[in-house]
Order: sequence, then C-alpha cells, then structure tokens
Amino acid sequence: PHIRVNLHEILQLEHPAAVIIHGMMSSRLSLRGKAARRHSTDIDKLTNRVYEKTDSASVIRNRRRKIQPALEEINMLPDWTVDYDSKTRQVTFERRPPKKAISYSKRKAAVKKVLDKPDEGKI
Repeated sequence: PHIRVNLHEILQLEHPAAVIIHGMMSSRLSLRGKAARRHSTDIDKLTNRVYEKTDSASVIRNRRRKIQPALEEINMLPDWTVDYDSKTRQVTFERRPPKKAISYSKRKAAVKKVLDKPDEGKI
C-alpha cells in the first residue's frame, strides 16, 4: 500500500500546516477512480493532528485562526476544494482527479506531424 501525494502541489504550499494537512488529506482522499473524493472532519480534530493536543480554550481558538490560512492555501490548488463552516466547525475537503495528461505516443505523433509538414513558402 502507498499514498499518492502530488509533490508539485506541495511545492506550491508555503504554510507549514498546509503541507501537513495536504499530506493527511491526500492519504484519505486517494484517487483510485475517476470520481472526486470527499472527506469531512472537525476543525479541532484537524488542529490536534497538526499541533499537539491542548485543553486550553484560548489556545484552541488561536489555533483555529492559525490553521485557516493553511486551509485557504490548499483551496487555491487546482484540484482541491476546501470548505469551512464556522457554525458547525466542519472542514470538508474535496479532491478531483487531475486532468489527464497527453500520452507519450500522442505527443510523439503530434511532434512528428509538425516536423513532417513541408515548408511552405520558405526560400
């Protein structure tokens, strides 16, 4: 078993918590099929996984504020959607499959087609 983590996405993230959350959610939202994957969790559970657990109400509130920029950063990635409901304190992650890349054989055929064109109008 392995986890699919997109390293290009990780390199776009600057917030340290965003990198940790991206890794956790990538493992939960492993894209095996064509359908998007969705996962919801409580923001306090998420902060406890990123930071060490605490019982202090002020620290918990501060961490909720600190983690929101990380969630916004993940939301900016092209294949991700992150929704945070402050009333229910639920964070929903959705990951869509990336757009399919052009296969090597199709790229090779396209290049060959361009190279095999006769030079029209050149002297």
